[in-house]
Amino acid sequence: MKTVYLVPHTHYDVAWAFTKEDYLQIMEIVLAKVLDLLQKKKYKFIIEQTYLLLKLEERNPELWGSLKKMIEKGRIEIVDGQYLMSDAMLPHGEVLVRNIYNGKNYCKEKFGVNVPVAWAADGFGLNSQMPQIYKKSGYNCLFNIRSFTTRRGDRRCKTEGRVYNNEPLKSNHNCWKYS
Repeated sequence: MKTVYLVPHTHYDVAWAFTKEDYLQIMEIVLAKVLDLLQKKKYKFIIEQTYLLLKLEERNPELWGSLKKMIEKGRIEIVDGQYLMSDAMLPHGEVLVRNIYNGKNYCKEKFGVNVPVAWAADGFGLNSQMPQIYKKSGYNCLFNIRSFTTRRGDRRCKTEGRVYNNEPLKSNHNCWKYS
């Protein structure tokens, strides 16, 4: 029998359907509720982008301080740790590297955390240099939701919500490891 762990997270869009300010207000409400639940229940939560934490540090130090305590206790885990989750197909490699560098440095300076998991939960593809960039940035695995596709007859089928090892794609893999 396999044990399955479900860890909730929220995805932060800087600007998609709403304004940046609207999203920050929404995230303050969501994260306040998360902190309330973490006080009452024993579970963990994931935060994926450091821009959100940086903005919360500036605009709501009390909420940020509570998040920091939960990060230090290991109840909230930072995955990806990039400044923002970028679309890895569009920007120049230098932009991607600086995004990772600035985000991971923030995590190290503010929380003492070295983020080992790359997280591409809302990307629309990975360029061919991402494995090299991730490995050289200190990540040891990648969680990816949207980027890999297979073909079945005439239909294009996404392999949603999987994490990959260096093996052929199978649904029971835990992580795409970099070695």
